[in-house]
Amino acid sequence: MRSGILPALITCLGLLFLVMPPNVTAQRAAQQSEADRVITTYYRMLNAGLQSGDFSAIPAVYAPNARLRHVTLQGDSVVFQGLNAIRSYYQAAYRSIPGAVFKTMSIRDLSPTIVLTYDNASTKDQEIGRCAHVFVLQHGKIVSHDWINYYAGKR
Repeated sequence: MRSGILPALITCLGLLFLVMPPNVTAQRAAQQSEADRVITTYYRMLNAGLQSGDFSAIPAVYAPNARLRHVTLQGDSVVFQGLNAIRSYYQAAYRSIPGAVFKTMSIRDLSPTIVLTYDNASTKDQEIGRCAHVFVLQHGKIVSHDWINYYAGKR
């Protein structure tokens, strides 16, 4: 009885691919590339701001009522709601770690609208930490961003 299950399953999967509209795969690829574009733009904005202190590009990546939650190594969790609060957070980061650069180690599209990234932050002299980010996107903008520090580096 078991030997008949595998061929039946393969046949069903084959039929599913035959009846699936061809534009579904193209739509998924377009959505994922949109998510990757937003995240790439985010990291460019972050790194440029950490060099200059200018975070005026935040509205290009964050929705007006976006939420950023930062969880530190000590387990403290701070929430920043809205563009002004998020901009203030990044300006404080610039003052505390000027010249830092975030290098993306991994980007994973968990869905067309949810992206997980891992990165490390460093100055020209030393690594200062590693982070994980979970981004939730809507209409090409970040609406929710969870930033978790998981390694303190050698600072």
